[in-house]
Amino acid sequence: MFTRIFKYHTNFQIVFILLSALALWLPAFIKSVAMLDVFDLSFGYNILYLKIYSTPWLYTGLAFVLLLAEALVLNTMLSEFKIAPKNSFLPAFLYILLMSSSPNLLTLHPFIIVNAFIITILMLLFEIKNKDSGYREIFLCGILTGLASLFYFKAAGLLIIVWIFILLYRPFTWREWFISLLGVATVYIYLFAYFFLTDQLLAVFHEYRRVFSGMSFGGNFGTVSVFQYITFALIVVLFLVSSVKMFVLSHEKVILVRKAFYAIFWLLAVNALSVLFLEKNLTYEFSYTLLPLSVLVAYYYLNLKKILFGEIILGLFIVSIILQKIFLG
Repeated sequence: MFTRIFKYHTNFQIVFILLSALALWLPAFIKSVAMLDVFDLSFGYNILYLKIYSTPWLYTGLAFVLLLAEALVLNTMLSEFKIAPKNSFLPAFLYILLMSSSPNLLTLHPFIIVNAFIITILMLLFEIKNKDSGYREIFLCGILTGLASLFYFKAAGLLIIVWIFILLYRPFTWREWFISLLGVATVYIYLFAYFFLTDQLLAVFHEYRRVFSGMSFGGNFGTVSVFQYITFALIVVLFLVSSVKMFVLSHEKVILVRKAFYAIFWLLAVNALSVLFLEKNLTYEFSYTLLPLSVLVAYYYLNLKKILFGEIILGLFIVSIILQKIFLG
């Protein structure tokens, strides 16, 4: 049922996505969900939080518009680079569905902001695969990685993804690796210069030392309901079947598309690993993995021949989201 919808005319698909997004976010518009509190070393998000946390209509509206924009741009990017068909908006739908799967996520939080940077970085990286020189794009990827880390400091790990892309698509040259690192360094030079000029640099260094001295693996799930556990379990099932499907079918694809899927899988792995370090609440930070996961799941459904199992899992996933909104939202 759900996957068949994305075989109709594209205008119908877009209307369906908009209506689905509105239905998913309706509880947030009726009864606003508070923004996530300040994050360690996430200076950009913390400033934004202090400016707008008392204006629910503003941050809820911003989050909703940002989510829709990211979904459509992500879908366009996947279509342009032949990762998904141009006549299907299934990746956009799955991204919105996953990013709205918990009542806690129906607000402006660091991960929905960082995803905008990730999508832009991926677009730049896909652009350079056929270029002789990609110094400009790689430097911009470094800049965007640095900016993303100001909203969620572990997003600095996206630099690893830039390096993996370079390894997958381009012959090795130390200049490209150095240029990407220089882009990240540029952001932090300006950041620390600001702290120095405002006499905050020593306090910031103490904050870095406090956070990293408390580094640990694993974290606190917080208060988790049975419905959230069910949703999480279904996401894990979707991840497993999608990953298997990707590795089985990727060998049938042209080499550039195959490399793209490997890069997306590495993005998921790096994001998942970063979530497990230095984290406070896995329930929230798990959403950092949902962008690459939505791409893998979309690939699974777009290549599904026997749809019954996939439809059952997706149906149960939607039911679990509805139950959360009834009993938790």
